[in-house]
Amino acid sequence: MGGNGNGGGGRNQVFDSNGPDGRIRGNAHQVMERYLVLARDAAAQDDRVTAENCYQHAEHYLRLLNAYNQSNPQPRRPFPASASSETDEQGEMVEGGEESETDGENSEDEEMSSEQVAEAV
Repeated sequence: MGGNGNGGGGRNQVFDSNGPDGRIRGNAHQVMERYLVLARDAAAQDDRVTAENCYQHAEHYLRLLNAYNQSNPQPRRPFPASASSETDEQGEMVEGGEESETDGENSEDEEMSSEQVAEAV
């Protein structure tokens, strides 16, 4: 296993990356977040070269995430149009929108990460 460029980089694919402080291992989102932390640390120490290097690595993993998300779109469930609660198959009341809110949390995390990368670069 590894992020050696052969494949689409699935959501749960494990990547091995040789960062400036040693090996970074995890899925694309975890590796990207780790590079962002390393870049911020380097920038705080006025090491612009290492910071830029880490930002470029983070951008690479962001691009992998974006490519995966474009090739595998997540179907979104619309909110109920008329009421904030629905009945399930047995006729019991179920809160509406809970599942949709959790679906949106993952995309917000990825959007925040892409904004962080955009601000840093």
